[in-house]
Amino acid sequence: MNRDEFRALLLGDRPPISFTHDGHDDAADFSAWKKEDRVNSFPGYTEYRRTCTDPKGSLSCELAAKVYEQFPAIDWVVHFKNIGKGPTAILEDIKALAWVWEPRATAGCTVDYAKGSDCKIDDFLPQSEDLKNWVPREFKGVNGRPSVTTLPFCRVRCGDEHLVIALGWTGQWLLKLDMTHAAPDAATLLSIEAGMERTRLRLFPGEAIRTPRVLLYFGKGDAADVQNGYRRLLLAHYAPSINGQRPHVPLAYPSWGGSTIAKHIERLDIITRNRYPYEYYWVDAGWFIDESETKYDEFSGTWAAWVGRWRPNKKLYPKGLKQLGDAVHAAGLKFLLWVEPERARINTDLPQQHPDWFLKRPGAHADVLLDLGNPAARSWLIEFVSGLVRECGLDCYRQDFNFDPQPYWDAADAPDRRGMSEIKHVMGLYEVWDTLRQRFPALLIDNCASGGRRIDLETTSRSFPLWRSDFQCFPGYDATGSQVHTAGLAEWIPLSSTGTQPCPGDTYHVRSSYSSGLVFHDIASSVVVTDPARPRANEAKDYPIEWHKQLMAEYLEARPYLEGDFYRLTAVSISPYDWLALQFHRADLNGGIVLAFRRASSPYVQAQFPLHAVDPGERYKIERSGVDGDESRAGSELGEQGLIVTLDRPRTSALVFYKMQD
Repeated sequence: MNRDEFRALLLGDRPPISFTHDGHDDAADFSAWKKEDRVNSFPGYTEYRRTCTDPKGSLSCELAAKVYEQFPAIDWVVHFKNIGKGPTAILEDIKALAWVWEPRATAGCTVDYAKGSDCKIDDFLPQSEDLKNWVPREFKGVNGRPSVTTLPFCRVRCGDEHLVIALGWTGQWLLKLDMTHAAPDAATLLSIEAGMERTRLRLFPGEAIRTPRVLLYFGKGDAADVQNGYRRLLLAHYAPSINGQRPHVPLAYPSWGGSTIAKHIERLDIITRNRYPYEYYWVDAGWFIDESETKYDEFSGTWAAWVGRWRPNKKLYPKGLKQLGDAVHAAGLKFLLWVEPERARINTDLPQQHPDWFLKRPGAHADVLLDLGNPAARSWLIEFVSGLVRECGLDCYRQDFNFDPQPYWDAADAPDRRGMSEIKHVMGLYEVWDTLRQRFPALLIDNCASGGRRIDLETTSRSFPLWRSDFQCFPGYDATGSQVHTAGLAEWIPLSSTGTQPCPGDTYHVRSSYSSGLVFHDIASSVVVTDPARPRANEAKDYPIEWHKQLMAEYLEARPYLEGDFYRLTAVSISPYDWLALQFHRADLNGGIVLAFRRASSPYVQAQFPLHAVDPGERYKIERSGVDGDESRAGSELGEQGLIVTLDRPRTSALVFYKMQD
């Protein structure tokens, strides 16, 4: 089946969705429902909307689908609304996708996917497994966050046919694959179901809900080519834009919000004096800690006890955050600020002033959840962030989310409204972000959630995960993790960022974090603040400033390619004995880069990597970053024999640029 055939199925009388209504399992049979169709054309896609109204006139079901012109892909969301005068009958087990795929292959199917973000060295590690006959395979979110153990994306391969499935739901999603392959020469049938894990609810008059978003990308042939087509689709239609243009993911300078304004100004002075080409100045948590506290640092301080007290600490910021925003802009940078509005400590300002805005979970728990399904709470958040933008000049709003919401949602649901608190919260989150982006078209949103635990199709289209794993939070982490994270996540979302720790002269460590964005520490940004009265941090006299500037220039030269087509040139592992090599290619720039890492225990001095996407009939200039001179190689040689990379010492790296010669 291809995209157009699937569109006809989706907009037919029996679309590939499912739900139970008033006890009827075949409720998605719309043959007897009244139908209204609308078609609208937009740049790059056509939108089809079919609204079906049940014979009783009490429930409407709308399928809103996008069919892309340049990509073999279709995306849709299902909306339900109570259009009657009383509550609906029970809607149960709602699935936005319920379909049996019949590929031509007779050899079974394999599913490729990636781990999620769990603050581990193997976050996003690529996974592949053969589906077992008659044995359902389930993937799902964890306690209401979508990307903790598994990303909500996968690719199913059956022979030379490929189906990429991407889900958009910032809550508890579920994907179920169930293969039937009766005999070696028999047809393969793959049942696919996707939606929320739990729904059993009735709607009140006028009430409307939506399902998770589903994107299907149909492909044939080489898996990497299919996956790069999917990545190009995401870049074209599922990436945040500023005034109609997709921005680069930032190169950011990180600082701790528990620092004094004097320390921030000192760091900004270091940036300008050394002419570091940073784009954003990143202020993380801690700026709101109560003045009664004595410790303000990241690791031993008490910043987490003050979420919900969204006022700047007067000892740290006596003139408020506007002074900091003004100083950032005066230094020629943009201002990024951390906020975690959905979690609050129960004894802080906001829960005390508006207890009805928050959800609790059973038992004695110090944290409560801001209910984004509550219009008043949602309005407060929109106006609070809008105030930061207007008053402090905020350019990037960093929203964190450091706990699991599912127990709060479950506790709030009535027996005949299971899933409703989650649905309303998720819909409310999208409304908050969409409103902010409409009000402030130049505003970036950073989606953190304990480092990459809220990555899905919906958040990706509105925000960037600028700190995709908390594995990089802790000094002394193994840079292998950064390599693995790029190698795993880049296959599924093309735009993300990660950080470094202070590492003077350690090129291997910094290059390991190269991705479409970068958070690059220096010595000054790493100073741990245990006392706001502590003497000003001294810039280390022996810090290799020129090395730092050279790596920043190198990264900025490489960044456009890091947004391009992606190929793994080696297997991906966490073994210290292996090499890892990745290729990023831009056809529109007639070139690309290769990142190669010889890990700490690898005995191999040299490796040879056949490159993808090079033209065998052209010649390419090869430039090895940090090495004088360049080379010329035939495209046929690079594609067949490969690019030779020599690394004489363990724990070293190479960044190689290749460019088609005129």
